[in-house]
Amino acid sequence: MLYQMRGLNWLYFDLNSYFATIEQQVDPSLRGKPVVVVPLLSDSTCAITASYEAKLKGIKTGTKIYETKKLALTLYMSKVGTSYT
Repeated sequence: MLYQMRGLNWLYFDLNSYFATIEQQVDPSLRGKPVVVVPLLSDSTCAITASYEAKLKGIKTGTKIYETKKLALTLYMSKVGTSYT
């Protein structure tokens, strides 16, 4: 039997840090800094994408935000926007 998931409107997947790179292009002050893109601004969610700088600190797609904050002293979180879709 199939169950319908309520509340799921979008499914994001990242190819080669795409969303984080877009954030760094839109906001040049983020270039060269560890950036993660998240669905909500909450410690209990996970990173949809991580910039190359964040990946160097051990943060990857799917890493919980509370764990990313332990790995990077300075971390820039950006809520996923509709400009990508």
